[in-house]
Formats: sequence, structure tokens, C-alpha cells
Amino acid sequence: SAEDLVVSGNHKEIESLKTELDYKGIAAVNLKTSHAYHSVMMEKAADEFRDLFNTIKINKPTGKFISNLTGEFANEEVTTARYWSNQLRNTVQFFKGITTISDKYNHQVNFIEVGVGKSLCSFVRNYKNGNNYKSIQAIQLFPSAKESTDSEFD
Repeated sequence: SAEDLVVSGNHKEIESLKTELDYKGIAAVNLKTSHAYHSVMMEKAADEFRDLFNTIKINKPTGKFISNLTGEFANEEVTTARYWSNQLRNTVQFFKGITTISDKYNHQVNFIEVGVGKSLCSFVRNYKNGNNYKSIQAIQLFPSAKESTDSEFD
């Protein structure tokens, strides 16, 4: 939902926060990730990424897509190394992006998750249920890592 948020920090800080939230009866889940993506803890990697990306010419987009930084339709800002560096470092605006695209197409939208996760589908499901939009759908193309213990493609 729009109220969901993710925090980052070292293990001790996160455990302390989790204990406090549990004490106050606020639902909290520890996420299992390899890095603290989209947080200040990515600052050094984002700077290195920006320096490398500065050597690449990025063309103006020819199609429409949503910026995870703003939750709005992307503009020429996406042709800058700064934008992509900020993408690593800053908060993802999934919920706002879902709202932007859903409003644009009168809530007649199909989202397709291309990858092995189910984050987008979960966000869309929460958005759809919270707003009672039956015409918004989300399709997950691939199983999550947990769901894919046996691959039919092996």
C-alpha cells in the first residue's frame, strides 16, 4: 500500500527497530537482500556507477515508461548519468507509478512482471484491492526464487 516502506541500516540498527516496532504492535518484516538498494548505503556504488555512465551516450526515450524516481512518466532526465545513479540510491516510487499509469488509462491496465520476483505484482495487487479496481491486472511471468525449486526447462 502507499503506507508501506522499507528502511535500511546495519544489522544491529535494523534489529533494534524491529524490536521497537514489534513492541508497538506495528507489523514489520525483515527483507532478505544482498545490498541496501535504493538507500544511502548505496552512495559509493551510485557515485562509481555515475562516473562510468558519464562515458555513455544515452538517447532520448522513444516510448513512454514510468520513472521509479518520480512515479511519473519519464522525460529527458533519463538520458543523464545522474538519473541512473539516483535510481540506485533513492526511494522507488512504485505505488505512485502504478497510480500515474492507472489514472492515465482509466484503470484499464495490465501489468506484466518480467523477472524472477513478484514485487510489482504484490504492489499492483495491494493497489487494486485498496482502490477496488477490478480492471487492473498483474501477471507474473516467472516464479520467484522460492517458487522455482524444480524448473520444467532443465
